[in-house]
Amino acid sequence: MTAKRKAKPKASFSTIHPDAAGLDIGSRFHVVAVAADRDEETVRTFQSFTGDLHLMADWLVQKPTIFLAMQIAKSFRLSKKRRF
Repeated sequence: MTAKRKAKPKASFSTIHPDAAGLDIGSRFHVVAVAADRDEETVRTFQSFTGDLHLMADWLVQKPTIFLAMQIAKSFRLSKKRRF
């Protein structure tokens, strides 16, 4: 006899700071997420090469984002975004 498994409900997260972008910094690539109302593509992945980092910076500067939350090697940092 097999027991039926109930589907787990999807987690619902509320927006804490709508003007924040999240960055996951890795050795090979970086993942950047912005709020859904900031861009049609809310999550983008960039390689860790210099040209790709410039593309990432250009993409972020175009967004009305004030703060960047970064995760680097399991540490969490919050910094103000520099305006160019």
